[in-house]
Amino acid sequence: MRVSWQMRVLALYFKGTRKRKMATREAAIYALAQPKGSSAPPKKFATHYDVNSSELHGFTTYTVSPKEGAQRIPGAVIYLHGGSYINEIKPQHWSLIAEIVDSVGATVHVPIFGLAPAHHAELAVEFVTGLIATLDPDAPLHLAGDSSGGGLALAVALAQSPTRQSSLAGLTLIAPFLDVTLSNPEIDAIEPTDPWLSSVGLRVAGEAWAGELALDDPRVSPIHGDFESLPPIAVFVGTRDIFVPDCRRLRDRLPSDRLIYREWPGALHDYPLLPVPEGRRGAREVVTNIRGSLTARR
Repeated sequence: MRVSWQMRVLALYFKGTRKRKMATREAAIYALAQPKGSSAPPKKFATHYDVNSSELHGFTTYTVSPKEGAQRIPGAVIYLHGGSYINEIKPQHWSLIAEIVDSVGATVHVPIFGLAPAHHAELAVEFVTGLIATLDPDAPLHLAGDSSGGGLALAVALAQSPTRQSSLAGLTLIAPFLDVTLSNPEIDAIEPTDPWLSSVGLRVAGEAWAGELALDDPRVSPIHGDFESLPPIAVFVGTRDIFVPDCRRLRDRLPSDRLIYREWPGALHDYPLLPVPEGRRGAREVVTNIRGSLTARR
């Protein structure tokens, strides 16, 4: 499978910009201390969707639904955004959320969880669990997230009771951050090929996110959880992503009948969110999987 020229150009751009921002411990500490930006959805969303917000535990959740008269299906999606647990939601996240609403026809809840260093994993898991408790328990629910948001989605699923875990329609994890220690020895071989992520900086972010919890607590590093009662899981990751070794660990621990695993050769971190041919195909696969999981539970 050939890598598109657009993906190659994006790799060069990320190598010269984003990787440097977290390449050293000092740079990561500086990034951690920067003020957070706005997390509000784009203003144009109000034209195309029904957008509402609510408050729970002091944090905001945006709810994005198809307009009245548009095709809707029962159930909902909770989408958790990436950003190394230190960065706010970005336009590319909102773009994927819009595609989910358009293509799936479901309401998408977007919890704006607190970020490190001021907030930590334990509170985020409690917040999203509280949000789940407000939703109709008889309607299908799909949890999704990318990067650190993918890690949080899995952590939230693990924190539910076995009965609630098995009632979830599914999980979609896009390049999930599964172990904040990044101690998998296979990462050393992948990191030189990753033009975006730095294990040094991510460890700093992960330590800040853990707060008082141990780094191997499943709420922080969900690779250490018990997957016995979880619903079907779909994982999307590229081979030029330092998270791919831990995604393979997750793959090897899950039964094949509860797993969809897509590993795109030559693709960068979070490839379904990127404006490249591989990203567009990946996004279509993501929304197809979410729609299938919700309709299967009707």
